[in-house]
Amino acid sequence: AEDLQGSLIENNTPKLVEDIEKLREHLKVDKWGMVLGGSWGSTLALAYAEAHPAKVRTLLLRGVFLFEPEEVDYLFAKGGTQGQHPAAWAAYCNYIRDTSDDFESERQNLLGAYWKRLTSDDAAT
Repeated sequence: AEDLQGSLIENNTPKLVEDIEKLREHLKVDKWGMVLGGSWGSTLALAYAEAHPAKVRTLLLRGVFLFEPEEVDYLFAKGGTQGQHPAAWAAYCNYIRDTSDDFESERQNLLGAYWKRLTSDDAAT
């Protein structure tokens, strides 16, 4: 992205919670009747409810993903879902392999390898 600060660095949970609250205020909603979150959205819903408990009547969470290190490793580093989506996991790994100067090292930290590419000054990356 041309705006790395806005797209990666400032795109974080506290800022997203602020955005939800600004949206509630803009829409003149006194209290959300229900905040629904699924997967990582459940983390965001919980974070919002913790920050603004008086503004949430009910939470509905499904497929809870709390972004714990074990969950991140399972999904993005150890291939925990590759049995469900083998082609997607292969494509995820192959992109790093195909663009790496040192795949043996980078395969140990696929998320770090993706971060390196996302923050690269090389536009071709």
